[in-house]
Amino acid sequence: MGDGKGLQIGQYASVAADINAGENSHLLIGYNRGNESWENTRKCTVNDNSGVTNCSQPTLSDKELANLPYSTLTGDIHLDKNAALTLGKALYTGAVKAATDSTFSMASNSKWVMSSGSTTGTLKMAPGASIVLSDSTQNNVLNVMGDLEGEGEFELNTRLAEKSGDSIVVHGLASGSYTLKVKDNGGDPVQDGRMQALMSFNNPQQDFSLVNVALAGGYADIGTYRYRLTRQENGYMLYNPVIPWQPLEPAKPNPDTPETNPSGISLTGTLETCSKQELSCRIAYSNADIEFFNRIYHTDILNFYLFRTLNEVWALRIDGGQNIKESTRMDH
Repeated sequence: MGDGKGLQIGQYASVAADINAGENSHLLIGYNRGNESWENTRKCTVNDNSGVTNCSQPTLSDKELANLPYSTLTGDIHLDKNAALTLGKALYTGAVKAATDSTFSMASNSKWVMSSGSTTGTLKMAPGASIVLSDSTQNNVLNVMGDLEGEGEFELNTRLAEKSGDSIVVHGLASGSYTLKVKDNGGDPVQDGRMQALMSFNNPQQDFSLVNVALAGGYADIGTYRYRLTRQENGYMLYNPVIPWQPLEPAKPNPDTPETNPSGISLTGTLETCSKQELSCRIAYSNADIEFFNRIYHTDILNFYLFRTLNEVWALRIDGGQNIKESTRMDH
């Protein structure tokens, strides 16, 4: 496409091609109704007798739009200065390389599947728009060199066992609400305290009160761990806030400096309702000192399980080596 030119891939179309859009050009893929005239899908007919072409900009009802099949484009797109790309009801598969001052707009029923790492200028997403950063065989980075605006969903693949994954990096200013849908394709991750970056905002002028980022469903279950989203400095990270269970070690009391229960937690109810494996996760917190926890609660735990074991043994009496009858339990 030359400078200042336009191209439309309309309804029912399926195209496989690479597209280079020159300066101030515009590209529309799939049915769309937009603010600018060129963002509206045109329907043209040619009179076979006169050769006259008539074009209109039809408006589909919600029902007609829902029943309309997706237009498809497969191939890479290059956007030059001030070029604009609009994705209507379409499925686009490919990579984008765009100038910082270009614009990529996605309608509410559009979907982009990235075939490799991509760079956009300003990225505008309508509610319901979706970007899939990669398939399960690779990890890609989406660099938004301009601003990020609107509301949409990003689907990311991770390999936490290998400490790698897809990520989004915004270099301009971001505003709006975005959902991150995470799928892990590796083995069980190792709990070494590291976090996995999903979305970063590199502009020092970024106002985080203007942007909301959340995990789909509120968490991601990966291997045997449940991960959540947290903001660290300039971005959002995937992390596991629960300390994995560690076996208790024998207590090493120091009579000169006796330690007391700092939390005031009663262990009786907790021990009755949870296993020893769950105990440290229920009482400890994300940065707890496990050794200190062991020293404080070790004696109580041993006494509880010793008492319960003796009580259960006393309640069983062997009758002639054949029958086991329940007797009166110890009354303590």
